[in-house]
Amino acid sequence: MGMFDSLIVICLFCKNETEEQTKSGPCLMDEYRWDDPDLPVWMMQEFNNTEIVCDRCQRRFVIRYDYQIIVNSRKLEPIDNLDYLELKVKEQEDNEKKG
Repeated sequence: MGMFDSLIVICLFCKNETEEQTKSGPCLMDEYRWDDPDLPVWMMQEFNNTEIVCDRCQRRFVIRYDYQIIVNSRKLEPIDNLDYLELKVKEQEDNEKKG
């Protein structure tokens, strides 16, 4: 079994917690809640407009995120302390410098 990250979603009807898994991010076995204000952008992009089926009541609902990316500041840190999004920004900047 491989590594993945999880999004915990609360059913709108029966309030059951349902887990959705993804391999789109860093796959560090991290668990996120759907309503976390610090939910990573990659996780929002992965699950935006995704239909969820509740494990308990079998009813269906859709996750929709309305997000906007705003860069307020930049900082330099050792590479092992960068989160996934900052790493992608650094890779993009490095590619632009080379290109």
